[in-house]
Amino acid sequence: MAAAPYGRLVRRVFQGPGTAESVAVDREVLCPEQTATTRPPVFLTGQLDRVTASTGHNPLSVEIESMLAVRYTHAPTIAYHLRDAVLHDGSIYAKNMRHFIGRRTGRAGQVRHIRKGALASSAVGYTYFGHWLRDDCCQYLLAEQAGHPICVFRPSAFEHLPPYASCLRQAWTPMEYAVFGELTIYQDFAQNSLKHQRYRILSQRLAESFPPPLRRDKLIYLRRGNTGAARVVKDEPELINALQRNGFEIVDVAGPLSEIIPTLQRAKLVISMEGSHVAHCTFTLDPGCGLVLLQPADRFTAIHRHWTECVGVGLGFVVGEVDRAAYVFHPEEILRTADLVLSGLA
Repeated sequence: MAAAPYGRLVRRVFQGPGTAESVAVDREVLCPEQTATTRPPVFLTGQLDRVTASTGHNPLSVEIESMLAVRYTHAPTIAYHLRDAVLHDGSIYAKNMRHFIGRRTGRAGQVRHIRKGALASSAVGYTYFGHWLRDDCCQYLLAEQAGHPICVFRPSAFEHLPPYASCLRQAWTPMEYAVFGELTIYQDFAQNSLKHQRYRILSQRLAESFPPPLRRDKLIYLRRGNTGAARVVKDEPELINALQRNGFEIVDVAGPLSEIIPTLQRAKLVISMEGSHVAHCTFTLDPGCGLVLLQPADRFTAIHRHWTECVGVGLGFVVGEVDRAAYVFHPEEILRTADLVLSGLA
C-alpha cells in the first residue's frame, strides 16, 4: 500500500497527468447539461461600480457575468467509475490520475480494503464549510447509492458538522488510506435539476429533526462575527441597531445549531455577510424566501446566485467598500435592498 501512490506518480511523469475522464472504465451522465432562465438579482444603482476584485476563484468579469446572467447553462452531473484506485493522504490515485481532495496529513493510518466505494467529499468541501454542507452533503446521496460513501475531511474542522450529519442521516466518518476494487468519483458542482432534488431530500430530513413552524414571519440578520476568515463589518453595532429598529432579529452563527436552524426556519428574509456560514440557509429557506448578501468590494462572488435560484429563493446584494481592515455597509442601502427583495417575493 505504501508504494502504490508513488508508483502511480511515476506513471504520471512518463504518461502525463491523467483525468477522471481518461482513466475511468465507464462514464455515466446522471443529469445532462441544462440551460435555465434565471431571475436577476436585486441591487441598487451604483453597487457594481464599487467592486474591485473577485475572491480569486474566477476572474471578476466571470463572477459579474454569472451574477447578471438571465440565462445560465448548468454543467452535467457525471459519475466516473474507476478500478484499482487508492486513497492515500487526501488524494485518490488511479493509473496516472491524482484526484486531490485535501492537504496531506503525514500520519500513518490503517489501510482499508473496500470492494466498491464512492467519493462523497470534494476539495472545496474539504476546505470550506459552506461547500461541505451545500455540495458534499448532496454528493453523499449519490455516493451512498453507488457504494460505500468515502469521506475525507478534518474531523475538527467544522463545529456544526456532527449535528448536521446526524440530522441529515449521513455517517461522515473520515478515511485516510484505502484500496478500492471499484471507486466512483463525481463531477457534481452544477445547480441542475438533480441537485434540486437532493436539496429537497435533505431539507425534508432536516425538518424531521427540527419540525418547521406553521408560518414564516421573521426578518433575520445572520451575523458572521469572528467565525471563519475575518470579514469585519465596520460599525456593526450601529448596523445591528438600525436593523433591529426595522424589525430584524439577530442570529449569531457561532451559536448552537439547535438555535440557528429553528430561527432560520421562520425567516422570510435573511441578511448576512457573504461567506460559508450562509449555507445554513440552504436547507432552511423555502421557495419564496429572500436572501440579501453583504458583498465585500474586493472579493465579489456569484457563488450564492445559482443555488438560491435552484431552490427558489430571491437574491439581492449590497457591496461594501474597503476601509482598512473592515467593510463599510450603509444601513439605508441594506434596508432599501431588503424591501425590494421582499416586494419581488409578493
